[in-house]
Amino acid sequence: MRSNSSSCGSTFLPPRFVQLFLLAALVLLLPSWLYLSRPAQSGALASLRLGSLPDGAHTASQLAILHLNPSARPTAQGSQGSGPDDSAGKAFVPGLPAAVLQASQGTLYGKPIMAKLGNESAKAELGRATWKFLHTMTLRFPDEPSASDREALLSFFHLFSRLYPCGECAEHFQQLLRDLPPQTSSRLAAAGWLCAAHNRVNARLGKAEFPCDKLDETYDCGCGPPKKTSKVPPTLIHPEEADAKANHSQGSEDWGEGGKDYVPHRGGRPLGG
Repeated sequence: MRSNSSSCGSTFLPPRFVQLFLLAALVLLLPSWLYLSRPAQSGALASLRLGSLPDGAHTASQLAILHLNPSARPTAQGSQGSGPDDSAGKAFVPGLPAAVLQASQGTLYGKPIMAKLGNESAKAELGRATWKFLHTMTLRFPDEPSASDREALLSFFHLFSRLYPCGECAEHFQQLLRDLPPQTSSRLAAAGWLCAAHNRVNARLGKAEFPCDKLDETYDCGCGPPKKTSKVPPTLIHPEEADAKANHSQGSEDWGEGGKDYVPHRGGRPLGG
């Protein structure tokens, strides 16, 4: 009987030793399993948590992509929608916290900031200068813009619609952006879109339509060959006379929001008429 008992004791391990072995294995393997099963953070979120975004550069880029595809705006849980856009297949890249995205959408899509501009003369003067600036800007836009170029132009138009000094004009422009989303794929697309948008204003006010094929000659963007300069030294021309000649040669555009027609003129006669 003793020999059988000693034989069994040498064959089987003590229960306490088995328990200690299992406990040690659990302590060692459980953290490794939890670490490996954890989903990897996206690059944008990791950068945000580390505080390595320079002046919100990455955030602004993500916001512009949001703008390229407004239907992909995330919900509070960070879900993603779908729909047509002008982004040439680009989709929203998730990764920013919902609070940051909501605040940024408010910046891009918020209401106009400025109050109503009651001075009709100031409104008309502001409008003429604005249309000249916008048309010249789109005419100088790259023929083959980069993704960053397109994002910048899209963000500009929507921020412009909030910051325009004429509050009621800004509201009209925001509605125009909703009805006719900006096109940014090329210089021709951007310039053609703005001309179509401008003619929408003309139609709403019952004004004449401007021929969009006259843009290059109406707004000198400096894209063509250099023009011949006058041989008369500029110092011999009085400033008032120089301004009068420039206004006569370049023409003017009347802003529809200020109660005047938007019909580009040259030398006192409407273009295309």
